Amino acid sequence: MEYVIEVIKIIEKTKKLYNSNKDKKGEENLDSKLKNGILIIDDESDTSFLMKKMLNYLGYNNITIKQDGYYAFNYIKNEIKNNSYKPFDIIITDNDMPIMGGVEFLNKLYEMDILNQHRFLLISGSLGKMKTELNGLLNNTISNSIEKPFEMKSLGYHIKDLLRQPIKYQNIEYNK
Repeated sequence: MEYVIEVIKIIEKTKKLYNSNKDKKGEENLDSKLKNGILIIDDESDTSFLMKKMLNYLGYNNITIKQDGYYAFNYIKNEIKNNSYKPFDIIITDNDMPIMGGVEFLNKLYEMDILNQHRFLLISGSLGKMKTELNGLLNNTISNSIEKPFEMKSLGYHIKDLLRQPIKYQNIEYNK
């Protein structure tokens, strides 16, 4: 817990630096592009908590957290089944998780034909090892990735970059 408190203090300092460097006049209001929020998928609760805090400090408040690709996939599948699913604007997923990793989660969305309804940011401590895995089925799906550990400024840059990219929405049909 002491570690988390120290990291929050660092986030506060980074936030002040980040906000002081913003050009308020020319900056596009990208937060208004978030209609359905951000989904964070990470099995490390400290990492999820800190990412949520970083995103809150950057002005993004509609955030859902799931602890593994398996739980995130079942959440989405149940929302579709109940006809209440609204695709997240951005899904931030770790790749290295015990039950279902990030790439496997993305493959499941692909199998349901809803992969192209989201923007993705892949985070991992081992992105270099994953290049072969990512070059296969997903090709251009993941245009942004961050190596752990990362700074709030980097996360903010990637979120803004993702929000500038269009999403191809299609009708969603639930298949058991």
